[in-house]
Amino acid sequence: MQGQFFSGLGGVITKLAKVWQAPLLKTLGDLASDFNGLLKTSVRPWARPASSRTFSGRSVASVTSSAGSAGLLVR
Repeated sequence: MQGQFFSGLGGVITKLAKVWQAPLLKTLGDLASDFNGLLKTSVRPWARPASSRTFSGRSVASVTSSAGSAGLLVR
């Protein structure tokens, strides 16, 4: 019974994979590039020396409270 169920399925799946491989690789590659750029853009302002001085001398609770009041914390 199992042989009948999967009979000829391999060829169809192989054709399906060949048809969709290029578009999926391009789309996934584009998404990876977009996320990479987004992350770089998001992190860049915090990589400057001035941003570290902003938080110097402030407690973690103070920073967390400020971020919470600005709606930046995920709960």
